[in-house]
Amino acid sequence: MIRLPSEILTALETVLDYYWQDEERHYEETPEEDRDDHIFTRLKIVQAFVNADTTVAVYQSDQTATRYEVQTEMFSGWENCWTDGDGKPVTYTTRAEAIEAIADHIIECVDAVESGDMIDAPEPSEFRIVEVTP
Repeated sequence: MIRLPSEILTALETVLDYYWQDEERHYEETPEEDRDDHIFTRLKIVQAFVNADTTVAVYQSDQTATRYEVQTEMFSGWENCWTDGDGKPVTYTTRAEAIEAIADHIIECVDAVESGDMIDAPEPSEFRIVEVTP
């Protein structure tokens, strides 16, 4: 089984769709003895690979996937609000997930204020969501 990032498989399919008809026509117009090095022979190889039962799109790669982080303003400027257990900044796959994380955080803080564990809860305006460049 060959597992590819979904955007790579989609890119290969897009390239095939874009060039297929023109290159197929040009290939058919080319004398048989000159066809071995024609790009259309390579396109057919790529198509066979893309369409093989063993080629599957399994995930979006981390290298090109857009991520979002929640930041709050500190004395030194805007910083990521949360880190994971390894100290790495927490990021989200969609802006909606980041918005939900802020809302959940504020609710937890309001509950902590009501139980006397915190003095006050943050306001939504104290956070911003930024796209993280891979």
